[in-house]
Amino acid sequence: SGKMRMAQMLFDTMPRRDVASWAIMIDGYAKTGSVDVARGFFDDMPVRDVISCNAMMAGYLRNGSYVEALKMYHDVLNNSDFEPDKTTFLIALSAAAHLGNINEGVTIHSHMKNNGLFAAGKLGVALIDMYAKCGDIDCALSVFEDIKEKSVDHWNAMIGGLAINGLGELAFDMFMEMERRCIEPDDITFIALLNACGHAGMLKEGIICFEILRRVHNMDPKLQHYGCIVDILSRAGHIEEARTF
Repeated sequence: SGKMRMAQMLFDTMPRRDVASWAIMIDGYAKTGSVDVARGFFDDMPVRDVISCNAMMAGYLRNGSYVEALKMYHDVLNNSDFEPDKTTFLIALSAAAHLGNINEGVTIHSHMKNNGLFAAGKLGVALIDMYAKCGDIDCALSVFEDIKEKSVDHWNAMIGGLAINGLGELAFDMFMEMERRCIEPDDITFIALLNACGHAGMLKEGIICFEILRRVHNMDPKLQHYGCIVDILSRAGHIEEARTF
């Protein structure tokens, strides 16, 4: 609830504080934007584990301190008492993606493999997102293709990655492949796809996607979907149609 003063009072009266209680305070202060206070709690911990490190890393990530998040990631790797888990790698990949640091991202991917973790579930989504945001769409596609059991989140990440790299036609083709495989899209699928159509100047395809959203999947368009169509029409020079829409 963001009531950190009350939480602090309870924390101060605890006769014994375990690692979990310290991690909760770190997470709470980070969520309210007090990342320096959160770091103070982390430094004061008598004993740390990977969960508390993840909490501090997540706090840095949430507050845009991506370099600090990666520094802590390397601290975890260099500490023989800590064993990085899936959450550790997820946060590190997200930090690398925000920085557009492909070298760091490749290194994290290598560390994952060394720890017996593969591109499945959320890790697969994070890897696709990282490679795409760093501009290496070929590696993003390679990770996507290697995932045997793809969820809609993997498809969304790949379509979004193609969109941000200006590959609207490939994004549209990928959506058509989803339709052929009867994979049910969600709101995010269509937002990523419509953005891709807009940036690629694909007016006809964008309108088709909007109609598929409404008529094929019986979804109620959200404000973002309408905004995407207005953007597509405007970019194509159809200002009055955009205004009417």
